[in-house]
Amino acid sequence: LRRIKISNFYSFSNEQEIFFTSETKYSSEKTFDYIQIDTKKNEYILPVTLLYGANASGKSNFVEIVNVLSRLLRRVNTSFDTKMPGNTFDKNSEPIALEFEFVVNDAIYNYSVEYSTSEILFEEFSTFNKNNSLKRLFVRRGSEVSWHKSLSVSKSIKDEVKERLCTRNDITVLEILNLRNLQPYSEAYGFLSKEKQTEILKTLYENTGLREKVLAFLNNADTGIVGLSVEKIPDKARLEFLKKWSENDMDKLNISEEIFYYPLFKHKGIEKKLTHREESHGTDRYLSILTTVLPMLLEEGGVFIADELDKGLHPLLMKKIIEMFHDKRINKCGAQLIATTHDVSIMSPQVVARDEVWFVEKDPEFGNSAIYPLSTLLGLPPSQVIIILERKCSATILLLFILSTFCNSDNLFITGANSSISDGV
Repeated sequence: LRRIKISNFYSFSNEQEIFFTSETKYSSEKTFDYIQIDTKKNEYILPVTLLYGANASGKSNFVEIVNVLSRLLRRVNTSFDTKMPGNTFDKNSEPIALEFEFVVNDAIYNYSVEYSTSEILFEEFSTFNKNNSLKRLFVRRGSEVSWHKSLSVSKSIKDEVKERLCTRNDITVLEILNLRNLQPYSEAYGFLSKEKQTEILKTLYENTGLREKVLAFLNNADTGIVGLSVEKIPDKARLEFLKKWSENDMDKLNISEEIFYYPLFKHKGIEKKLTHREESHGTDRYLSILTTVLPMLLEEGGVFIADELDKGLHPLLMKKIIEMFHDKRINKCGAQLIATTHDVSIMSPQVVARDEVWFVEKDPEFGNSAIYPLSTLLGLPPSQVIIILERKCSATILLLFILSTFCNSDNLFITGANSSISDGV
């Protein structure tokens, strides 16, 4: 991901934009292995982006953007009256607006969509030419679609798109084109609509190589685990369970085949294998994260998005996860980590870069959220920082910690500045 822009989405009433590219003013400070795009010689994608903020500030709402877009792009096989995904700010009648700029196989795309509670009002899919100019492949307004004149989309497909939109104005053109496996639409669609990995144990059961890699990382994290196996519940017990539940019932209750698998852990010095119930919540969560991110890091690439990544994890494990994404010897495929967190212990220039930290905060009077980068607060005189911190009282202590970590002694926190800022707060 290079950029996301939103408006009228959950607690984000006004237009908000976040960039996942490295800021040029910090290019000389680059201490981690960033992701370089061949089509952008001087641009680097940040492998890690962390969002901080108080409880109920809107962090989880921001993470939900990706899930909402994924559901919006998978509506062809749903009924017409299925609710459109996402919610507007405070029942606002204005449409939700989402815009994603992203890279797939070194090609840069831009996808924008605006929609109401019942229909898609606007949709645009573009790419960038070699001279960096925007090339709009299609633009949709209501049920009318205009195509770029150089495109080789056949008349029959254009007619199919028109016919589908006449009967279903709640589905996207991008999804329709993906059904025809047309490029570059299918490539972009696959990136934006990818569902979250949920069958962790089933994946480990079927993929021996991945299981061995996960075990190596568990062992490296000093968990004491020296063996990992995944067992499958015997077919007889599985069939007995399935007799009681139809497929329809399982879908309604969100039950997947994941329940038929269970892990066993072998610890050094202990003969008995332990179940996941006998392991700590942190070990269980670290196992799930490793199973999801290692294929991204080592083989596939992609974006791993997590709400409250630090939940249940020791700070050292948080640090190890971030280090994986920063190290190109592990992150061979340019995977990205985007996560919300409350863990300030990892806020160190040795762990994350300045431009990898963003804040989300909610206006206490109007209830709308805003997002902004840490870099906007750096290099300011102490008096101005005091004013900003007083205005952002919900995140004051956090910001003081961040600023004291990232600002050098002859910039912000010079002799006597600590006491003046504390007095101001």
